Amino acid sequence: MSKFFSIFFLTFLFQNLVFCQVTDYDKLYDANREYIFTNLDLGLVKCKQMESMAKREKSEYGLLQTYKLYSEIFIAHNEYKKVLNYSQKMKDLAEKLDKKHDIANAHRMIGLNYCEYDLLDKSLNEFNQGLKILEGIDDEQSRFVRGFIYESASEVYSLKNEVPKMIEFIKKAKFEFEQIKNSEEKSRLLQNTYNNLGIAYLDNIDSCSHYFEKAK
Repeated sequence: MSKFFSIFFLTFLFQNLVFCQVTDYDKLYDANREYIFTNLDLGLVKCKQMESMAKREKSEYGLLQTYKLYSEIFIAHNEYKKVLNYSQKMKDLAEKLDKKHDIANAHRMIGLNYCEYDLLDKSLNEFNQGLKILEGIDDEQSRFVRGFIYESASEVYSLKNEVPKMIEFIKKAKFEFEQIKNSEEKSRLLQNTYNNLGIAYLDNIDSCSHYFEKAK
């Protein structure tokens, strides 16, 4: 009887340990992001696997990370109707979980969708809502998100042919990216920002040359 009880208890304990294992969705998200630009089909397979896992574990945070990954994949491949669908799901869930960085990032993605359909003022409104949510937050993640919002806003002002505003927002993005501690990410983002400034200053040879040189 004692032996039977011991086996039963160990089996019960093992099953519950397996059941209670929690997936690290931040790591899973980072690992799957590599497929955004390299392999759309595989990226979507990974997203579906991640979504199934989150639903099985009843992890709302896992679903939030999944919706964010879906949104980024579809942005990279210009499928903006799907971007709006998943970024709205992301925003709704981020609001429920009070994840301010993700709420702000969802506003950015929704804004990018409006930009694609030439709804430029609606796009800027989404960006402004994202920036407002990040007011008073100063950490590594907020610098990334704020920088991306400024960068996206600069693209809208470029489409509106408002060059001074475009340059203003590229420089705001540059300021945020300069505060990032991750040296590899910082270098990559600043290189892109300097390249954007070089393009913005095409009518000014000295400034244009200066920023293109820094982008190397």
